[in-house]
Amino acid sequence: MQVAFIPFVADTYQYGASEAGLLLTYIGVLGVLNQGLVVRALTKRLSDARIALAGAGLLTVALAALPFAAALGRALFPAIGPAGPEVVALLLVLAGLSTGNGWLGVGASALVSTSADEAGQGSAFGVTQGAGSLGRTVGPPLMTALYVAATAVPFLLGATLGIAVVAVLVSIARRLAATAAA
Repeated sequence: MQVAFIPFVADTYQYGASEAGLLLTYIGVLGVLNQGLVVRALTKRLSDARIALAGAGLLTVALAALPFAAALGRALFPAIGPAGPEVVALLLVLAGLSTGNGWLGVGASALVSTSADEAGQGSAFGVTQGAGSLGRTVGPPLMTALYVAATAVPFLLGATLGIAVVAVLVSIARRLAATAAA
C-alpha cells in the first residue's frame, strides 16, 4: 500500500514531495505515539489478541476509506471550507491507518511470542519476518501495477486482505478466550 500512497496524494490532492513527506511524517509520529503510549495502556486492559484484532479492524476500515477520503470529507465536513474538508478527512483516515497498523503489529508480535514455546520463538519470529519481507518484496511492484490500472485497487485489495486477517484474529481470540475460561 505504501508505494501507492505518494502517487495517490499527488493525483488526488495535487500534493508534491513536501506535502507527501509531511503526511508520512504525520503517520510516523502517530505510530510512535501509539506504540509508545497508547499500546502500553491498552496492554493493561486488553489481551494481545484483542489489540491485534482492533488494529486489524481499524487498518482495514482506513484502507477501504483512503481512496474515498476526499469525497468523504466533502460529504461529512462541508462547513470547513473549499479544500479543508478533504484534508481533514485524509488526516483522520491516515490516523486510523497509522493506529491500526501500530496496534496490529504490536498485538501480532505479542501473539507470536506467547504462542510459541521458548525454544520455538526464534523460528516463529523468523517465519513472521520472512513473510513480512516477502510481502515487502512482492507487494510494491504488484501494487504499483494495480494503481496504474485503477487508483483505488491497491487500497481496496489491502482492505480485502485485512478482512481475512480480522477473521483469523477473531478465531484466535475466541480460541484463547475459551482456553482461558477452561
